[in-house]
Parts: sequence; structure tokens; C-alpha cells
Amino acid sequence: MACPRRRKPDATPIPRVVVLAVTLFMAASCFADSGGGLRHEVPDGKLLIERPRPDSKGGQAYRLIYTVDVPVEVYWRFKTDFDNTFVTTHRYITSHRMVQRTGKVVITENTYRNHGDMVFRWQTTIDNHARRLEYVLLNPRSVEHRFHRGTIEVMPIEGQTLVVQTAYFNFFGAFLWANLPVPGGMRSSLKYTARWERETVRRLRDQYATKICGPP
Repeated sequence: MACPRRRKPDATPIPRVVVLAVTLFMAASCFADSGGGLRHEVPDGKLLIERPRPDSKGGQAYRLIYTVDVPVEVYWRFKTDFDNTFVTTHRYITSHRMVQRTGKVVITENTYRNHGDMVFRWQTTIDNHARRLEYVLLNPRSVEHRFHRGTIEVMPIEGQTLVVQTAYFNFFGAFLWANLPVPGGMRSSLKYTARWERETVRRLRDQYATKICGPP
């Protein structure tokens, strides 16, 4: 009598933690810094998300590059209007107020949908000549951050505006958020923000085409 053939055991299931680790590694590889420096060739209506080297203190970083279909003068007036109400039409921002403005330094406070009642206090320094904003989170510990800072640079490009935002940040879960390739992760959030800003500037274009926002 022939011996029954031994059935091969089923493949060992891959632990979820391994799947997550591989997914994050692949995402990080896709978003890695190209090393080619700042790129200004952005297709109309598109955007670029680059991953520059993080701060020397660790954490994560991104560079968001996109175009807005308004002249640079209009966009700059929009971007430097900190005493506004339109910011809360952004789905992630629940409140916004300008605390003070002294010369070229502005203090604002925001609360965010995913951070409950935590109040983020930002300091932004305005360079009108270079059309450059430099911002820093003033109260990182009270909002469970280690640090968050960055710059926004604005320049004309064929009658439109090129926006380059670079940020350096660190908080618990920063690596996961920065590399999560699904809705709710950094990449999808940045895409939404660029789209929201384009739509908002177009909606308010006439207002900022005539508004004067202080001396150059």
C-alpha cells in the first residue's frame, strides 16, 4: 500500500509589522531627496514634493513646490495678510487669529482638527524685498513637538507664481506621518493644501489685486 503524499504546509503568514515596515521603506525610497537641488520646472497645475536632508537635530523635512495661477504681486498680498478669516476654510484648521504684528514680525495662533484644543503659536518674519517668509513654532513643548520651522519663497514665473515651501519638524510619530502613503499622511495633506490655496487665491483674486498691505 502506497504511503499517502504529505501535504506541503501553508506558507507562514507575514506579520503585519513586517508589512508596515516594508511599506514605509518603499515610501521613504520614493520620496527620498533627489540631490539635484531646487527644481523650478513644475508642470502647470502640478506640484512636486521633495525630501531634503532633515535638520541636524533629527526629525523629518519636506519641500513643496507648486504654481498658483495669479500674478506674484497678488499672491504675495494674499500670503502676507495674516489678519484674515479665510484660513479656517482649510479643512485641517479650526481656528486662526493674529496676535500681534510688529514691523516685519507677525505672531499668529492656530488650532488644528487633529490636535484638539492645542494652540500652535507661530512667529513669521516677512521679507518683502525677497518675497520670503521664515516661520517657527514658538511653543513646541506645549503642543507635543520638538521643533517645527521653515521658509516659504515666492517668485514670478510666466505671469503666475511659483511657491517653494521647505519645512523641518519633529514630533512623536513624525516618521510615520511623513512616510505614510495613504490619505492622512504628509503627501496627501500637502497636495490638499496646495489645491486649497490655489482655489482660495483665485476666489479672492480681485480683493488682493487692489489691496495694499503695508510698505515694501
